[in-house]
Amino acid sequence: MYDRLSQNPTFFNLSKWTFRLGVASLLIVNGVYAFVRPEDFSSILEANFIGQHIPENIVSGMVFFAGVNDIALGLLLISGKFRLIAYIWLGLWFATIAGVKLTNLIF
Repeated sequence: MYDRLSQNPTFFNLSKWTFRLGVASLLIVNGVYAFVRPEDFSSILEANFIGQHIPENIVSGMVFFAGVNDIALGLLLISGKFRLIAYIWLGLWFATIAGVKLTNLIF
């Protein structure tokens, strides 16, 4: 059954659109959250062994950048324009976030 559905162009396009909408929604809400509760984002960066040595004003700038980046990337994913660039950007951004969180766990 799944094979027949996956070969259906309408189903395939709907699944891609649903995935893009879900990831974009997560990014946009996360970006808004960065502006509403910046201290939560700052605490993640400050807990990092590298972030402990970064001045607070730079950490604030990084939180601002993260919020703008998340919202811009979310809107880009919803728009469907520059998809290849958006997917590469998304992969690099998620890898960066994973690296920050992983180093918080390890160090």
